[in-house]
Amino acid sequence: MFDNIFEQVQTATKPMTELVTFGTETAEQLFKKQSEFTSEVVADSVEFTKGVLAQKDVNGVIELQKSFLESMQEKATANGKELYDELTEVQEKSSELWKDMFSKAGEAATEAAKSVAEKVTEKV
Repeated sequence: MFDNIFEQVQTATKPMTELVTFGTETAEQLFKKQSEFTSEVVADSVEFTKGVLAQKDVNGVIELQKSFLESMQEKATANGKELYDELTEVQEKSSELWKDMFSKAGEAATEAAKSVAEKVTEKV
């Protein structure tokens, strides 16, 4: 009897385990991407600062700043789109896992109820 219950609990919690694993992997990927993006921004900022210090006139600084800001805008937009796409995928996958979890939990509850009903009927 206890083996059956243990098996049912394992089956019912499998989707939750998958959800936690998926969430952990996704968080790691998002942190990695944000870390890479931040590193790029810092490196570009350092290069921009070096470029500004090397300029001899205001027009050169203005052109450098314009170029730097355009580059930052492109990178930020691309990064935002990637994050949005990944989070959309996470939402879809999470929804599937939750549906699966509730479906399996319902099936396990039904099986447990049938098992209990059979045992009660045998004893009566």
